[in-house]
Amino acid sequence: MEAYAQEPQEESLTTLLKLYNVYAPIAQLHNDMEEKRKYKKAMNDASKYSIVKIITASSYKENNSKIEKLKSELASIVKYGRQEILAVDPQQATIAAEYKARYDSFNRQRKQLWTKYYALKDNALGKGAATTQDFNELLKFFPNSNLKLLRDIEGFHAKISSILTDEFHAAISSVLQSINAISKEMSELETQMEKLDLPQRISENTLKKYAEIKNEIDRLQKENEIFLEQKRMSDEINNLKKNYEKLFFEKAGDVSQLINEEMANLNSYIYGNDTVPPELKIQKFNSYTFGTPVDGGTGTNNKNLILLDLATLRFTPLPTIAHDTIIFKHIAQAPMEKILELYNKSKKQIFIAIDETLKYPKNAQDIIESNTVLKLSADGNELFGSSWMKRNSTRQN
Repeated sequence: MEAYAQEPQEESLTTLLKLYNVYAPIAQLHNDMEEKRKYKKAMNDASKYSIVKIITASSYKENNSKIEKLKSELASIVKYGRQEILAVDPQQATIAAEYKARYDSFNRQRKQLWTKYYALKDNALGKGAATTQDFNELLKFFPNSNLKLLRDIEGFHAKISSILTDEFHAAISSVLQSINAISKEMSELETQMEKLDLPQRISENTLKKYAEIKNEIDRLQKENEIFLEQKRMSDEINNLKKNYEKLFFEKAGDVSQLINEEMANLNSYIYGNDTVPPELKIQKFNSYTFGTPVDGGTGTNNKNLILLDLATLRFTPLPTIAHDTIIFKHIAQAPMEKILELYNKSKKQIFIAIDETLKYPKNAQDIIESNTVLKLSADGNELFGSSWMKRNSTRQN
């Protein structure tokens, strides 16, 4: 029954079922199965290129254990932190933690700059210079102090401060510019945090820890979801495969029964009721045997093929069949006469090529003669008027 050498038997049976117009429900199952196989393969390819991660059953169990531990940590954060954090998206929490970290850093810088500003301002105003009272107080503790020397030093400092006044004012201006720039950055961060609509009382560390745990839980859950999806897909493919094979086997069995009954009738017409007919036996959805169990001769095999074609011609929309002379060579004259009678009775068109017609009984010769459309022979009756093999053939010019 193969359409070509080494054709898989499942493919041969598929062609047969299509001819008998019973393949449609099988095709639907097959298409569904192939679609799910493609989807599963796509997931495997995505895992191969690290787009997604497909885990094993043991990893699935490990992930569940990790998720439970992480949820306990999350519960602790909520218990000792803020209940409102449960409504926070982890991505927003991560962003908010970054904003808060930057805000706190800017705040520290601004405090340092304000300290620097007041120190510069005091120097610019001459604050902190020692007075006579300061020196008198010093003598209480250090009676032998050289007050003249100390006053000279302080006078030198006063002169230096006077000279550096402009520099102090420039430095103060620069510090104020930096403070304003930082305040602007902090104001923008406050606006961004307000847009996130997160509780302001939650600390940066709490947000960061919450985001880390929540993201890890989400990652593990995503891995588990993919695992379950792959498992579900495998189960569906297996179920579809079982249903496909079962339905295929059933439909093939129905078709083979119809064919076998017709071949038995045709075989009885040719040989009588005592001759074993050929049989198409479906063993599995992708396996079959065809032939006469007790006779595997060439003539019998060729006759079996003819009967199969005649049965298929009768029960399917197939409009015609064609048999070449080579399949008649090993069929005896009496059975060949009956086969020609079967050809002649067919309501559909059958093309055959046959030679050595004179060896057959007269009835067979009459059937051949009355149905001959084209007769070929040597010496001018070739298909194209002359033999291709002759040197003087016009076909070679």
